[in-house]
Amino acid sequence: MSRFIVVLTMALMAVPVISVTAQDPDPRVEKTILRVSSKSFVPIETTLVTKVGEKYRIEVSGIYTYAPGGRFADADFAYDPDANAWLEELPGVVNQSYNLDLLVNGAPQNWRGSSDGKHFAEHTFSQNHVYRITIKGNGLPLSFVVYASSYDWNDGALTVTISRVQQNDPE
Repeated sequence: MSRFIVVLTMALMAVPVISVTAQDPDPRVEKTILRVSSKSFVPIETTLVTKVGEKYRIEVSGIYTYAPGGRFADADFAYDPDANAWLEELPGVVNQSYNLDLLVNGAPQNWRGSSDGKHFAEHTFSQNHVYRITIKGNGLPLSFVVYASSYDWNDGALTVTISRVQQNDPE
C-alpha cells in the first residue's frame, strides 16, 4: 500500500500544470492562474471560456532555463551570456521572432514589459519579468505554450494570470 502511495505521489508531482481559479479582493473580478511548463510543446488550455467582446488582461511572470550555461528566458526576452544581455531576438535562431516566447492560442504576442513596474509598452524588457497584453474574448478557452526549437534543456515554468478588464481599468 505504501509503495502505491509513493508512486502515486511521484506521478502527481510530475504534473507540470496548475490551473486554479482564485478570487480577487473585489468579488466581481475572477482570476484564473496557470503554471505553464517550459518543458513541453503541448499547449495548456484554460477552463475559463472567454465571453465574446469582453476584454481580458493576461499577465505572465517568471523565468525558465532554456539551455545550460546561464541561459534564461521569460515570456518575451532571453538572456544570452555571450552578449551579457537580455535580447528580444536571439541571433542565429530558427523562427527567431518568437522563439522562446509564450504563445497565446498558438500565436506570438506583442508582450508589453515595464521598466518601472507601472507603465507597460511593447518591445520593453521587464527587470521583474512581468509582461502583459489585453485581448478580446471570442467565446473560446485560451491556450498557452512556451515555443522553443528544442525542449531538451528547458527547466522551469511561467505563471499566467488571466482576469477580465473592468470598464474603468487602464489597459
